[in-house]
Amino acid sequence: FLRAGELSTVAASYARVRDRVAWNAAFDAQLWRPLCERRWRAQRYDPRAVRVVHLAPTWRRKFIAAERDGRRTVARAVDIQSVKTWRVTERATARSYVVDDWPYRADMTYRSPTFRRDGHPLAYAILEPPLPSRYCAPRGSTYIQVSGLPRIRVRRRLRDWGWDLVNADLVLESVEHQPQPEDLCGTGGAAGSSSSSSSTLPHPEQSDYFEEPDAEDTPKCA
Repeated sequence: FLRAGELSTVAASYARVRDRVAWNAAFDAQLWRPLCERRWRAQRYDPRAVRVVHLAPTWRRKFIAAERDGRRTVARAVDIQSVKTWRVTERATARSYVVDDWPYRADMTYRSPTFRRDGHPLAYAILEPPLPSRYCAPRGSTYIQVSGLPRIRVRRRLRDWGWDLVNADLVLESVEHQPQPEDLCGTGGAAGSSSSSSSTLPHPEQSDYFEEPDAEDTPKCA
C-alpha cells in the first residue's frame, strides 16, 4: 500500500502526464493539422480520401506518412484503381479526351465506353520488373498490361503525387482520385464517359492505333 505522501506524489505525476498529453494533443491539432490541410490542398489528392494516413494516430505522423508515400515511385493496384478520372493526351497531335468512372476496376478488368472487345471489358495486370528480356525497365518501374494492348509504364508525378501512364503514343494523367465504390465491380455496362476535341479523331484506345513502346519509355536491353 502507498502512504499518503506517496499517493500525492503519484497523483501529481499523473496530473503532469495528463496535462502534457493534453498539451501535445492541442499542439498537434493547432499546428500540424493546418499544415497537413494546406499541403494536401496543393496535391492531386487528399491522403485521407485514399487511406494513406488512416493508421497514423496524430496529425504530425499523418504529415510524415503522406510525405513518405508521396515519394513512392512503385505503383500498387490500389493506386491505379483509386483514379476516378484520367486525362488522355495524344503525343503526336496533343489532342486530349477524358476517361472517367474508374476504368481500372478492382476486379482487374478495364472498362471504357470507347474500347470494349465484343461488348466485354478487358482483363489487365499490373507488372513489376523483371519483365521479358526485351524490356529493360527503369529502376522502380511498374507497368500495366491490358489484354491485347502493349504495356504502358506507370510513372509518379512527384510534384503533386499523381500518376501518369506513358507509352510511345499516349500520356494518361490522373486527374481525380477517389476510393473506388465497392459495388462498382461486376457491372456489365459501359463505364465512364469520354470526350474528344474532334469527332473525326481516331480514338487512341482502338487496338490498331497502338504501337510497341519506344526506347524512351521501355529502353531495349543490350
